Amino acid sequence: RRSGGIWRGRVVENKPLMKFQELRLSGKDLKELPAERAAFLALLLNAYNEVNVLMRLQALNGMDTTEPGPIRAFGDSTKLFLARTLSAKLFEVVELLEAKKSWNKTNDEVINDFSKRSLEKFQKVTKQDGYQIARTLRHEIVNHYSLKAATKNIASLEDDADHTNYIHKKGDTSYAQLGEKDVIREKYRRGVLSSKSGDNLTQFRTWVEWTLEARRWLWEVSAEFLVETIPLGPEKWKKDRVYYLDDVFVGDLGDTFAPLFL
Repeated sequence: RRSGGIWRGRVVENKPLMKFQELRLSGKDLKELPAERAAFLALLLNAYNEVNVLMRLQALNGMDTTEPGPIRAFGDSTKLFLARTLSAKLFEVVELLEAKKSWNKTNDEVINDFSKRSLEKFQKVTKQDGYQIARTLRHEIVNHYSLKAATKNIASLEDDADHTNYIHKKGDTSYAQLGEKDVIREKYRRGVLSSKSGDNLTQFRTWVEWTLEARRWLWEVSAEFLVETIPLGPEKWKKDRVYYLDDVFVGDLGDTFAPLFL
């Protein structure tokens, strides 16, 4: 939205504005909790932040093109990277709740009871078609590089598949098609990411739909633990707080995109 108002002590006109409802928490609020409980809340909200950042980046990099060569390859690679990183992040939250690693174990009954309930809710999410795709990508590509899995993909590559490397004087604008095609796209082409049949685009959409559902699960359980842990009286809320921003900080969803090349 754009509106006039007072910004940095002066009258402004036609400035973009952001309106938030602010929940005011302090270090004192956290120190009044058992230390592990406060740390658990911080980890949940850190995951919440990371997922939201990745969602914004995904929207900014949603530019579609049918241009040949590196142009489409760059765009697709960016979108796929952000999507699989986002879905993998959600599994990190599950590992925190499962507490199988020694550094995540606790005797705090509130944390353990909450984790049990949250994992039961996540079980409903695992029954959706995209779960197996997200799980496979996370285990074999995103958080772990699997030589065994990549070797299977190499064996099935088509002889005429294009594996051109695009090398640019600015290193981070270079792109190797073999990496993306062997590690990611060949799994789609072989249909091994999911037991459900469907072409590449169908599997991709199934995976994205699952990721969005799992994101909603994270939002829900993060809010639940916050509400269950900290008393949130009316004094904690600052409703409809408005911030005026410079134009460079605001864009319209669907109209604003990050460039493909730097």
